[in-house]
Amino acid sequence: MRQSPLLEEISLLRFDVIRHGSLDVLTTMPALHTLRIKEYSSHACDFLDHLLLPSLRTLDLLQDIGLKSFREDLSSIFPVLRELCARSQCNLTHLGWIKRFRNLCYPIAVSDETCLELLAFLQIRSLQDLSSLSLGEGITNLVFRRLTWDPNTEINDQLLPNLTTLNVSSSYTSDGVLSSMITSRWNRSRLKEAHRPATLVHVRLRQVELAVRRSHRDKAAYVELPLTSNDYHRLVMSDLVEQGLDIEFE
Repeated sequence: MRQSPLLEEISLLRFDVIRHGSLDVLTTMPALHTLRIKEYSSHACDFLDHLLLPSLRTLDLLQDIGLKSFREDLSSIFPVLRELCARSQCNLTHLGWIKRFRNLCYPIAVSDETCLELLAFLQIRSLQDLSSLSLGEGITNLVFRRLTWDPNTEINDQLLPNLTTLNVSSSYTSDGVLSSMITSRWNRSRLKEAHRPATLVHVRLRQVELAVRRSHRDKAAYVELPLTSNDYHRLVMSDLVEQGLDIEFE
């Protein structure tokens, strides 16, 4: 990478073992605007710790999780990303954090600890221009409630004021939580000008999961939410489509 300082886009498929001594110095890539990492791990964290990316705009993280790896601490990447953005003084416009659960009939709910780390990352200065956010799978009420725009809260205390594109895959929420968040960022007529976020332009929803109780020998891996339907969610989404919001269902 040091021999390719003009690279603008990198996709890294997997981290195995990083050669000893290869990360002794900070590597600056002034032109890199897009970084995609699949199968991140502690090796990926070590790699990111030694990068300086002042032009970074798009960051995508993809993690496949199977039966043997679902206990892995997914939150460890966020402190590293906070330091990367602070060090690089970059301004992201797109963030994707996608987890795919392989060989499971339903997604595992992301732990509260991981959700809080994600929310802390979304609050940093480098993400205040973020216009596109992709999340999945297993994101719970905690994240979507915090992303809900509150007209009674000062704009400086809200998250992602410039969000216009939202992609949610297999969320794990109670009925009405996700739809309320989307509505809060679409219907702006009741808000004062100083408190208005950017309006959503495109929403993509894939397989919104019902929040159901699951039993498993490792109960700590699951967040138990009340049994619910998603009738209200469907009703609100249909109404928003009629109002003109571009919603893509999968």
